[in-house]
Amino acid sequence: MANIGCSDTMNGSMDRSNIDFRVTSKVKWLYPASDPNNSAESLQHTTATITSEVPTPPENDFANQPSSEFMALVVDEIDEESIVHGEQLGRATKPVPVRLVKITAENISHMAILSWRWDGDIHSSRNIASAVQLAKTMSIKYLFVDQISIDQSLDGDALIERVLAFSTLYKTITVIAAYDKGDEDFKKTLHRPWIFSEMRLYRYNPGQIIYVGHCNQGSKPISWSNQPILDPLFRPHLCYKFSMYLSQNWTGSYLDTIVHVLYQEIDMASICDFKFIMPPYARVLSTAYETMSRNDYLLTAAILCVVHARSSGPLLPSLEDMDYRRYRFSKARKRFCKGKVRYNILLDGVTVANWEDWCGVHKSAHFYMLSVVQDTEQAILKALGLTDPEFLREYALQEEARRSCLILPKEETVPLPTVKIASVVL
Repeated sequence: MANIGCSDTMNGSMDRSNIDFRVTSKVKWLYPASDPNNSAESLQHTTATITSEVPTPPENDFANQPSSEFMALVVDEIDEESIVHGEQLGRATKPVPVRLVKITAENISHMAILSWRWDGDIHSSRNIASAVQLAKTMSIKYLFVDQISIDQSLDGDALIERVLAFSTLYKTITVIAAYDKGDEDFKKTLHRPWIFSEMRLYRYNPGQIIYVGHCNQGSKPISWSNQPILDPLFRPHLCYKFSMYLSQNWTGSYLDTIVHVLYQEIDMASICDFKFIMPPYARVLSTAYETMSRNDYLLTAAILCVVHARSSGPLLPSLEDMDYRRYRFSKARKRFCKGKVRYNILLDGVTVANWEDWCGVHKSAHFYMLSVVQDTEQAILKALGLTDPEFLREYALQEEARRSCLILPKEETVPLPTVKIASVVL
């Protein structure tokens, strides 16, 4: 994270003299096909939904929460030209217009939170510039951005705790998502653990999620034939890449991102952060991280995911060839259908899971499935030395919390947020 100093209020008026060139920005609504907002009408609907339909226990009472104040970008005072070309314009060190904003039910319709793929700092990010341009068209006054809203001088657990407090906003206020990054595979971007986690958080948002793209990645149209036939979230907006992966995220589990990290298809600055991404498993994952090798730790996290959530099957790469210290893959002797091979996964000699590998119709196409056995969790806890009776009682009481962490609610239980797709030319 970039280290950005923020004061209570900063004078963000940009010097527009001596500008060498102009950047024309234009928002195009792709789904719905025309501007769906009538800005005020749409945002008022979001506010009404949050304030009238969602119960207001203490955790949803903004006024009583110490975490309800964050620094935010002042949208109307931002010059997108300076964000996109800050370095060329010599403005990379100038302060950005920010303000300390207290979130209340009365002002919630004037703010949004940004979920984005970092593509530079606040002075050179095309994703932030795209989000600002979109926010202006929606009459949003304040935009919460992690680089601004979270004190970057913090480190360790203090930083992560503030990140988690900030992350609760993804469940409550309008979300603008911007993940385009021209030199990076879009699928891998959306499987980065923290982005993957944010996408799951805004499944609970009662308002709207707007994706804004600038290089035809997330806003790229896709063929209907690419959609899962039985996808329970099948909607017209799934004709765009972002929505397709969003649907897969909401119907999958953290297994999808953990396996990508294990297989080294995706980098993660600190793999121990999964304890924050999956809070009900915090102590188990912390212990695994401290006592296991990298691959053993990540495989443990992956197996725990399958206890309550089904494996994604064909989406998973092969795991048996990875280097493990305490895990061993043993080929099962039982005969299976032609082309199918099953491995028993043993932790310290005890079977805790199964790994299946079988060929499809075309022999070059392999499919994989991870599954658990009876008492998988108990075997893992014992291997990690987590056998204290008090901990085991507490762990048993948190079973539903673990299930909810891995399996997101169905539409009948929690209504889906409104998803919109837009693109911007910078």
